[in-house]
Amino acid sequence: MSVELSFLGIPRNLTTAVLALAIGIGVAFVLGAAMRTLFGRALSPIVRWTINALLIFVAIETFLYFGGPALPAGIYNYVSFLAWTLFFAAVFRFLLRTFMNFLAKRGSAAAVNPLIRHILFVLLLALVVTILLREILDVHVTSIVATSAVLTAVIGLALQSTLSNVIAGLTIQTDRLFKPGDWVALGEHKGIVLETSIRSTKIRTRENVIVVVPNGKIIEAPVVNFSQPGPEYIRPFFVSVGYEHSPGEVKEAIREALAGQPHIIQDPPAAIRVDSYGDFAVSYEIRAWVKDGVFEELVRDEALTRMWYIFKRRGIRIPFPIRDVTLHAPQDAERIAGETARGVEALLRDVQIMSPLSEEERSRVARAAHVHRYASGEVLFRQGDAGESFFLIRSGSVDIVIQDASGTERHLATLGPGEYFGEMSLLTGEPRSATARVTRDLVVVVVTKDHFAALLETNPELADRFSDTLARRQAEIHAELARETGQAQAFSSEEYKRGLRGRIRQFFRLKPRKEG
Repeated sequence: MSVELSFLGIPRNLTTAVLALAIGIGVAFVLGAAMRTLFGRALSPIVRWTINALLIFVAIETFLYFGGPALPAGIYNYVSFLAWTLFFAAVFRFLLRTFMNFLAKRGSAAAVNPLIRHILFVLLLALVVTILLREILDVHVTSIVATSAVLTAVIGLALQSTLSNVIAGLTIQTDRLFKPGDWVALGEHKGIVLETSIRSTKIRTRENVIVVVPNGKIIEAPVVNFSQPGPEYIRPFFVSVGYEHSPGEVKEAIREALAGQPHIIQDPPAAIRVDSYGDFAVSYEIRAWVKDGVFEELVRDEALTRMWYIFKRRGIRIPFPIRDVTLHAPQDAERIAGETARGVEALLRDVQIMSPLSEEERSRVARAAHVHRYASGEVLFRQGDAGESFFLIRSGSVDIVIQDASGTERHLATLGPGEYFGEMSLLTGEPRSATARVTRDLVVVVVTKDHFAALLETNPELADRFSDTLARRQAEIHAELARETGQAQAFSSEEYKRGLRGRIRQFFRLKPRKEG
């Protein structure tokens, strides 16, 4: 290739050169207008960019054809060199983009990232520029390199870090260590990959901070990809409890805490293992399958929060370090228990179904009852579950919902402090007729069948009084429904009372009542 590439051979003066420039710009403008008229916005951005670059090349070459002889030889050659460099850059960019898009459609992961395309573009353009330098400007690159060894060494040292990052970027792409959208740990940084360029990789951390990590640093350290081979992975964490609790008891409580957690995979179930015997506690390792690495800290928080409530309810102690010695006088424990029982007794006094009890009987129930805590989101029981306990709310709130035959849930009520539920299961052992779900951290008084059994054994007539009270409550409920719906509700209080009395006696194994 020589300067003949610029269509030389016709001498022109300076005026002709100016006119040639105008002609070149006019030709480019007319061709561009024609392309826009024919295709409008139907062309892709890369095609439009390529056409614009080629129009500029045509304008320059038209100028050189008509006005080139009026220019000094050096300027002519430099302008021609720039024109042909632009031409090949546009062609290479278009061909590489088209080829990579073709590979991407065929499932090639390497073609999706622009890093490889950029490197190929630079290599091809560098080869062509070397040829153009020799053919148009008569510059031999080999002689420049040979006579500039010191300069080459200086440039090489200066670009050592950049070249290292570029090579590392190629390694990341060829080894497919990660891709945009993956949740990764790169050294001390953990986050979602946004993009990988020639020099660096950009991630967004859990704190919504953008971190740019040089590719060279990534290759030097272990890379942890939580999204490969899939987003699910095992998240281990630990909890310690006192020595007085058996491993079976503790593992059952931990399983209860993990059940229903929205970000934990239930099948396969979490592995729960005794990890070690420490100075003051037994340590348990929980290895739960997490749905996505993004949720790992949330999973740990939800699980440990739920465990605290369940451990409290089950009486499982989370010990202090053995270095901390806490002394409790027996009279302090008795005082606290007495205050709790008096508070429970005051609550029971206002509960309608407890009205048949005498003060002494109510006090016995209050001393035997348990006070339990539940976290928001926990389910106390589900519709159809077996049950024999009654709940009285001290603080917090509970949603009562039922599920119809189609599986659709319907909200019945939201219960708050002073309200109660579960009385039918307590007195008759009937399966739960609804689901109770905690909506705000809950503290409840729990009365079970065992607490009532001793009372009914010594005073079987309580069964009759309870059936009378429950029958009145059911009559009130049916009357309320009749007012709301405007339809009469068929309900026989006496018939309901007789049936309920028999179920209570059967549940508590009392002798049948002699009629008359």
